[in-house]
Amino acid sequence: VDIIPVYLEGKYRLFRPVRAIVGEPIRAQEFPEGAYSDEKAEKVCERIREVFYKLRDKMTNTSASKKETAK
Repeated sequence: VDIIPVYLEGKYRLFRPVRAIVGEPIRAQEFPEGAYSDEKAEKVCERIREVFYKLRDKMTNTSASKKETAK
């Protein structure tokens, strides 16, 4: 199953605005095939973490650019 990564920024409260950035799908073909193992699970988690951090950095850079433009 493909994974759609989403990074959320803001206070998680009812009716509060939250910014979201949606990344490209992580295709199931990228994950190791075969029987489950701790090593395979760690590789999947590592890939998801990598994408998540890139989305966070992209959100941070976008926020900084908007602040610079507003000046």
